[in-house]
Amino acid sequence: MIGNNTLLTSEFMQFYLSGNSKFCGAKDPFQDIFSINDIEIQLHALSLSAIIDIFSKTSKLPNMINAQDHWLLCSTEVAYKQSKEVGSAINQLGIGGPKHNARVWWQVCRGIQGRFKGSITALIEENQFDANKIYEYLQSSKTTFPVLSGPVVSIRWIDMVSRSSQNPLKNWESLRMPQPGSLVQAAKDLGIYAKELHPAVVSALELWNEHCQAGKFSTCEWDGCPKKQTDK
Repeated sequence: MIGNNTLLTSEFMQFYLSGNSKFCGAKDPFQDIFSINDIEIQLHALSLSAIIDIFSKTSKLPNMINAQDHWLLCSTEVAYKQSKEVGSAINQLGIGGPKHNARVWWQVCRGIQGRFKGSITALIEENQFDANKIYEYLQSSKTTFPVLSGPVVSIRWIDMVSRSSQNPLKNWESLRMPQPGSLVQAAKDLGIYAKELHPAVVSALELWNEHCQAGKFSTCEWDGCPKKQTDK
């Protein structure tokens, strides 16, 4: 059994966090966002991904990558559009979902523009690059940052923000969220029984659970996969 305190240093997580390693040919899809050179565009892409739930439903992620030169990923521009225009842009880019997502993103961008002159980096700086302080700030700003301030969404967003940076946020390792019910069996297969997990562990489990083919795929790079070891 892997304890929660040692999960981030486990073989499974070290393999996942290394970046380009692949589970049965599939790497962490968010590495493509992490590689965006413009930090503000990168942070806006992660923020919009959080709001439209791309973190757990990654099929729309390539469309998000293709949107990196679009005004949709600039708070200053979004803030002065109408929410209908934002909705049309989201749909045209193929990253749409429920109609309320457009208004939520418009509200969030207005909050970033109004409080931080359009800079998510400034929000992070004001909270001293500290994961816990950013979380507390979002919880105290639910009206300004709807959805992004949700207890689970905000934890996952802060994790992504930290992992996208060359300088991880302080207290990043202390982040926790409930284990999703859809991952209970996958977690047990890896000897993970904790009811609360670090969000990076949840991301790793989602990737492994979706793509693992029990060692039948020749390009699987994780030698420690329990399914590969038992399927001989």
